[in-house]
Amino acid sequence: MLVSILLFFRVLFYYFHNYPEDGKPTLGQYIMGYKIVPTSGPQNPDFKKRVWASLPFACLGPFAFFFTQGIKDGVYPWDKATQTRAVRTRR
Repeated sequence: MLVSILLFFRVLFYYFHNYPEDGKPTLGQYIMGYKIVPTSGPQNPDFKKRVWASLPFACLGPFAFFFTQGIKDGVYPWDKATQTRAVRTRR
């Protein structure tokens, strides 16, 4: 059971890490019409750090709404930490 749980989290980590690193949106990003792009020039953003920085907010579920209310100009903590940004790909 423990091995299955660890394998599941490893697969999830690489899914959310590899797709943005390759410049492709994940399935949810594709459906919602956005993808993750670097905000600073030719420098490679750290997508591993992005996954870890956004994990607490994803685990908090409904409470994450309250923690993100003070955000100015739409830049979230995981965006600041990794120099990335979610941008719309369609309208």
